[in-house]
Amino acid sequence: MKKTLIKILFISLLFSTAIPSTMQVSLDWAAWGNGARKAVSFLTENRIKVELGVAVGTALAWKMFNEYRKRKLEEEKKTKKEVLNSDLLQAAENNNIAEVNRTLLDGADIDQQDWLGCTAVMLAAHNGNPEVVKLLLANRAEINKQNNAGCTALIEAAKNGRLEVVELLLATNKVYINQQDKLGMTALMRATANRHLEIVELLLATEKSDINQQNRWSGETALMRATANGYSEIVKLLLATEKADINQQNKRGETALIVAANCGHPKIVKLLLANGADVNQKHGETALAIAAEREKHSIDLIGKQKFRDIIGQLLAADADQQIKCKITGISKQVDLKEYLQYMRETTPRILNKELSDEELPYKEKLKGLDKKNIPELIAEFAYSIL
Repeated sequence: MKKTLIKILFISLLFSTAIPSTMQVSLDWAAWGNGARKAVSFLTENRIKVELGVAVGTALAWKMFNEYRKRKLEEEKKTKKEVLNSDLLQAAENNNIAEVNRTLLDGADIDQQDWLGCTAVMLAAHNGNPEVVKLLLANRAEINKQNNAGCTALIEAAKNGRLEVVELLLATNKVYINQQDKLGMTALMRATANRHLEIVELLLATEKSDINQQNRWSGETALMRATANGYSEIVKLLLATEKADINQQNKRGETALIVAANCGHPKIVKLLLANGADVNQKHGETALAIAAEREKHSIDLIGKQKFRDIIGQLLAADADQQIKCKITGISKQVDLKEYLQYMRETTPRILNKELSDEELPYKEKLKGLDKKNIPELIAEFAYSIL
């Protein structure tokens, strides 16, 4: 019976299979902290030879040493891997192909992320390192991984104008082309916002690209972004696909035409009208009402002329002249011609600062302005179209 007990205990201590983990930890610490004393005491009380107890205690100590050595080796291995991963990220960012290749061969994690969540392929895409991107893709780098800002390698390449990298990523046929970052921007929106014409063209040529995808926060499309920024060449590209929803509204109810009228881009207004934009679509007010209001509040002649051009184009496109505007601070529906006539009659009094109490808002706007810098509001334009 004693021999059987000794064998079971000895085998259990050596291989940690027969004794529960809690008992094993207790026995291990007893042997490690007090040598073999407690083990020997236990065995002596059970009439087992002390020599055998010493052997068991030694076995316990040896086992603990092996576990400690194993942990240290794992830590060293982990440290080495961290160094390799760091070297890979740095090499990818600096376009060091030889170093990228070495780290990969030594076992670096190709999809390891830095503190900003960027992987090697993201860094290479951001900095425009096509050869490094090609090498990483050949080693099966994950191309749709997102960093802390939600950007993928494609978004990084598109927003920074890295045409060759965009071509490489699209050629994989695995890239999520309509993925949005945390600001709700896709690769197409980013390329549009930064005026990278060739990349916009390349993305539009891809069947999977959704030209009408909306920013999940603002509802803005690539067409609206190009319009707001005044990039007429990109607006032409988007409209040329014949896939863009020209009357699509953002979350404020604005269409591309309303955005163009509000931002003062007459060339884009002309493009949109020529491609079937609804001149009377509203988001509370029409493009005409917004352009008229913007013209009224412009304080420089160049700005005024832009909005006058827009108003002329909208009227030529049969815009509804019943607009909502503020006359003497009161918001009401008026006819555009009535509005223009009012402004023509009011102009001399504005120039001479002879305003009534109900027109006090104008006084606030005129404070500090030199008389020669106060344009005749809309009067000049009124004469030209009435």
